[in-house]
Amino acid sequence: MAASDTFRAAASDQLEIWAERTGCEIVVAEKDKAKASSVLSQAVKRGKEQGFDVVLCDTSGRLHTNFNLMEELIACKKAVGKIVPGAPNEILLVLDGTTGLNMLPQAREFNEVIFPSLPSTLNIWVLIINIIIIIIVNQTKRF
Repeated sequence: MAASDTFRAAASDQLEIWAERTGCEIVVAEKDKAKASSVLSQAVKRGKEQGFDVVLCDTSGRLHTNFNLMEELIACKKAVGKIVPGAPNEILLVLDGTTGLNMLPQAREFNEVIFPSLPSTLNIWVLIINIIIIIIVNQTKRF
């Protein structure tokens, strides 16, 4: 598991509790203000080296109107793709239901950033707080 929400102070602490409860290993930022892509890289490298099948990567919530945050999301995607070709294998967008009418434009923006080759008219039906990236580290094992 990768705790790459380096923005919210309690995010890593919360994931560490869940990692302990589920018996998972966790990679957290080694220093303050670490880049999310760096934490993801460390976690995926460790998962690959130790023969894990799946690495769950939690990134920080982002405003789709903040260019720098969206660019960081692109950097996260590129970072894991360098370690495991084709990664991330699955991306889950979780939006806060209290965002109201802002939810659909937010989902469209994320879709355009994460999947630029898909048509922008793609319908997105999601209940939406964070982005969780799933990387299948061991491509030989099927679930």
